[in-house]
Amino acid sequence: LWRAVADRQLEEAETAVREASLRRLETEVRLLNTELQDMQQEGTQLRLRAQTAEAMVSALMQENQALVEQLRPKH
Repeated sequence: LWRAVADRQLEEAETAVREASLRRLETEVRLLNTELQDMQQEGTQLRLRAQTAEAMVSALMQENQALVEQLRPKH
Protein backbone atom coordinates (compact mmCIF):
# COMPACT_ATOMS: atom_id res chain seq x y z
CA LEU A 1 0.00 0.00 0.00
CA TRP A 2 2.77 2.44 0.89
CA ARG A 3 4.33 1.73 -2.49
CA ALA A 4 1.14 2.84 -4.29
CA VAL A 5 1.00 6.00 -2.15
CA ALA A 6 4.66 6.76 -2.86
CA ASP A 7 4.15 6.18 -6.60
CA ARG A 8 1.15 8.51 -6.63
CA GLN A 9 3.06 11.19 -4.71
CA LEU A 10 5.98 10.87 -7.12
CA GLU A 11 3.60 11.18 -10.07
CA GLU A 12 2.00 14.28 -8.53
CA ALA A 13 5.43 15.83 -7.90
CA GLU A 14 6.53 15.11 -11.48
CA THR A 15 3.30 16.62 -12.78
CA ALA A 16 3.85 19.72 -10.65
CA VAL A 17 7.39 20.06 -12.02
CA ARG A 18 6.14 19.72 -15.62
CA GLU A 19 3.41 22.30 -15.00
CA ALA A 20 5.92 24.72 -13.48
CA SER A 21 8.23 24.21 -16.47
CA LEU A 22 5.34 24.82 -18.84
CA ARG A 23 4.40 28.06 -17.03
CA ARG A 24 8.04 29.20 -17.17
CA LEU A 25 8.19 28.47 -20.91
CA GLU A 26 4.89 30.29 -21.49
CA THR A 27 6.30 33.31 -19.64
CA GLU A 28 9.47 33.19 -21.75
CA VAL A 29 7.39 33.02 -24.94
CA ARG A 30 5.35 36.05 -23.84
CA LEU A 31 8.53 37.99 -23.05
CA LEU A 32 10.07 37.06 -26.42
CA ASN A 33 6.88 38.08 -28.22
CA THR A 34 6.94 41.43 -26.44
CA GLU A 35 10.60 41.87 -27.36
CA LEU A 36 9.82 40.98 -30.98
CA GLN A 37 7.00 43.53 -31.10
CA ASP A 38 9.33 46.18 -29.67
CA MET A 39 11.93 45.34 -32.31
CA GLN A 40 9.31 45.49 -35.07
CA GLN A 41 8.22 48.94 -33.86
CA GLU A 42 11.86 50.03 -33.75
CA GLY A 43 12.30 48.75 -37.30
CA THR A 44 9.27 50.73 -38.44
CA GLN A 45 10.63 53.87 -36.77
CA LEU A 46 14.04 53.35 -38.36
CA ARG A 47 12.46 52.88 -41.80
CA LEU A 48 10.48 56.11 -41.35
CA ARG A 49 13.63 57.96 -40.26
CA ALA A 50 15.49 56.58 -43.28
CA GLN A 51 12.69 57.71 -45.61
CA THR A 52 12.75 61.16 -44.02
CA ALA A 53 16.53 61.34 -44.42
CA GLU A 54 16.25 60.25 -48.06
CA ALA A 55 13.64 62.93 -48.72
CA MET A 56 15.85 65.56 -47.07
CA VAL A 57 18.88 64.48 -49.12
CA SER A 58 16.81 64.60 -52.30
CA ALA A 59 15.52 68.09 -51.47
CA LEU A 60 19.05 69.31 -50.67
CA MET A 61 20.37 67.88 -53.93
CA GLN A 62 17.63 69.68 -55.87
CA GLU A 63 18.36 72.90 -54.01
CA ASN A 64 22.07 72.44 -54.72
CA GLN A 65 21.37 71.86 -58.41
CA ALA A 66 19.24 75.01 -58.57
CA LEU A 67 22.06 77.03 -56.97
CA VAL A 68 24.59 75.57 -59.42
CA GLU A 69 22.33 76.60 -62.31
CA GLN A 70 22.03 80.12 -60.90
CA LEU A 71 25.80 80.46 -60.51
CA ARG A 72 26.61 79.24 -64.02
CA PRO A 73 27.71 82.08 -66.26
CA LYS A 74 25.01 83.01 -68.71
CA HIS A 75 26.18 83.37 -72.32
